Amino acid sequence: MILKGIHFSPNLKRSTTHPKLLVTFAFILIIFASCDAEIGNIKDVNPETVYTAYRVTYEVGDSIVLIRAQFTFAGPKGTTLVLNSPAKIELDGDSIAVDSTTGAGAFYLAHKQVSTFNGSHTLVFTGFNGTKYSQPFTFNAAALATPIPNQIPKEGLPFNFKGLLDYDSIHLRITDTSGASNSIDTMLLVTHNSAFVGKALLQRLHPGRLTIRLDRDENLPMPNTTKEGGEFTVLQTLGEWQTTLRP
Repeated sequence: MILKGIHFSPNLKRSTTHPKLLVTFAFILIIFASCDAEIGNIKDVNPETVYTAYRVTYEVGDSIVLIRAQFTFAGPKGTTLVLNSPAKIELDGDSIAVDSTTGAGAFYLAHKQVSTFNGSHTLVFTGFNGTKYSQPFTFNAAALATPIPNQIPKEGLPFNFKGLLDYDSIHLRITDTSGASNSIDTMLLVTHNSAFVGKALLQRLHPGRLTIRLDRDENLPMPNTTKEGGEFTVLQTLGEWQTTLRP
């Protein structure tokens, strides 16, 4: 790891530094090194060793969709890369500016209004050697069409959605407050914007207060990348609700 902001004076005298202080100082350096992501330049690496990671995130109720791109050297855990010209990343023809944090390193982040973002889009990564890698995708903001009732029977729980296609899936998690029964963590298959949790699953839960969470998690294929490959995830949080399971 690269240690940033740490300077050693050539005038330090060994005889005046207590060994325990040296150990403590070394431990602090290790902590800083483990938390500080490295940042490099794409011009300094083999173009085919660049790993591409795209992530689209949206939470129901927010007005903004986040589109994040990150490029790393030799795999997802490698050094994060700044795209030196002519390298760049574009969303629908518009360049995305670089950003960075200490923990995440260098990345590229675009903010789009959800009210106008539904539909087809294209990310285009241009490598330092000029090679273009196009990634088309479609975004549809998903949401519950009808609210979850304050009380649900053990016979079953229907869900009605909007913004989903047939055979899309929704990640469902239900936990109760008893601490003694099994929680539910499963994928719901959606048809005609509907899904159903049957009696067999609900019987795992203890009657009483429940927490229900719904998410839409997609892993999109990336057929057009460098030899190092990449990943594309779309994460939508539909919400979390409190309800009651009737006896």
